[in-house]
Amino acid sequence: MSPPPGNPRTDDTALRRALWRFEYGHLSDRRIKRLLRTAYLRATRDFGELEAGVPEVRRHDPALLAARDAFRARADDAIHREHFRAALDEVLRGRRTLAAMRALVQAAGKIEMAAGAVGRLRDHARVPRLRALPCIRAPAELLAAAQARMAGKRYTQAGYLADASLAESAPIERRERAANTRREALEARIERVRSLCAETRALAGTDEADPVADGSLDAVAALARDGFVTLAERLAGELAFSLAARGRLHRELRREGALSPGDDAVLRGVAAAGPEAWASATAALWRSRVEAGVRRVAAQRDRVDRAGALLDAGTGKRAPT
Repeated sequence: MSPPPGNPRTDDTALRRALWRFEYGHLSDRRIKRLLRTAYLRATRDFGELEAGVPEVRRHDPALLAARDAFRARADDAIHREHFRAALDEVLRGRRTLAAMRALVQAAGKIEMAAGAVGRLRDHARVPRLRALPCIRAPAELLAAAQARMAGKRYTQAGYLADASLAESAPIERRERAANTRREALEARIERVRSLCAETRALAGTDEADPVADGSLDAVAALARDGFVTLAERLAGELAFSLAARGRLHRELRREGALSPGDDAVLRGVAAAGPEAWASATAALWRSRVEAGVRRVAAQRDRVDRAGALLDAGTGKRAPT
C-alpha cells in the first residue's frame, strides 16, 4: 500500500522530532525505521509522478536527476543499515530535490503556455508600432524575465513570471462575441484616432510615427472585425494615449493663433525640432502663457499705480500705503 500524501514542511519537522525522540530513548528503533521508510517511499512515489517531465529536467538541470538517483540508493541503504541520522539527511535532501524538480517542470509548462499566447499576440499585432505598445510588449517582457529566471535555476520565480505573462496575454488574445454597442464604440474610437492623425499628420515627421500611414489603425480595425474585440480596444486605447501629447500641442497652437486650418508649416517646424518634440513644445506654450499672464497682471498694477499717483497730484493728498 502506498503511503498517504503529506505536507513536506510539517513532515520534515515531524521526522526531525521523531529522530530526536529516538536518540533520547523515547522512540523505538522499529518505529523510527518505519517513519523513515514511509517518507522514503512517499518521495519515491512523487518522483515517479514527475517522469513525464524528465525531458525538461534533463534539458534545464540534469544535476537534479543525478541527485534523485543518489537519493534512491543512499536513503534506502541507510534505512536498511539502520543509520537513521544519515537516512534522515538523505530523505530531507531528496525532498529538496523533489521540490526543485516539481518547480522546474511546472515552470516549464507555464513558460510554454505563456510563449504560445505571446506568439499569438505578436501575430495579431503585425505592425511594428502595435508590437511596441504596452499590451503587446509587457507580456513578452514578462516571458523573457521568466526564461531568464529559468536559465538561472530560479524555477519558482520563473513560474510566477510566466503566470503573470499569461495573465496579461490570455484575456486579450482570444476571439469573442461582442455586443453591437461595444463594436460601435470601438469603431468610433478608431475614427477619433484617425481624425487626430489627419489633423496632426505633419507632427509625425515620418510614416513610421503615424498610425494611419504605417497601417496600425487598419490592423486594429481588422482585428475588431475578426472578433478580437478586447485586443482591438486595448490597442486603440494605447494608440490614443500615445498620440495625446501631439493632440495637446495641436490644440494649444490653435488656441494661441499660431495655426490656421490647413497650415502645416508650423507643425513641420515643431516636428523638425526633434523626436516627440510636441510634448516639450506644449510645456513651453503653457509656460509662455503663464508668463504672459504674469506680465498682464503687472501691467494692470502699474496702470493702477499711475492713476493713483495722478489722483494724488490733483488733490494734494497722498493715499495711505
